[in-house]
Amino acid sequence: MAVISTQVRAFGEASFRPSDTLIHSSLPQRRPHSHLQARWQMPCSPYVKINVDASWVAASHDGFIGVVVMDFLVHFLTARRFHFQAPYVPTAKALAILRGCEFGHFLG
Repeated sequence: MAVISTQVRAFGEASFRPSDTLIHSSLPQRRPHSHLQARWQMPCSPYVKINVDASWVAASHDGFIGVVVMDFLVHFLTARRFHFQAPYVPTAKALAILRGCEFGHFLG
């Protein structure tokens, strides 16, 4: 968990440098395919699936993370909500993933 936490912190610090210090890739940029949809798939037995989502308010930098755990039979097992503060949306998303991993680790 410490490695993930360090990576999230580094991501938040490095993701939003002033534009004159950004490193731009020479690779062509791929446009997202709006017609593609992600589909939820149940995990294989005996695993669980942990889904996360975050809401964030730019003015206050406050947000909440929701974590939901489902088993391989698609039964709800547990959920948790976490309050956080983050300066940017990508940081909020990274924190959501981190909290989901930490919650999964806590559950064993």
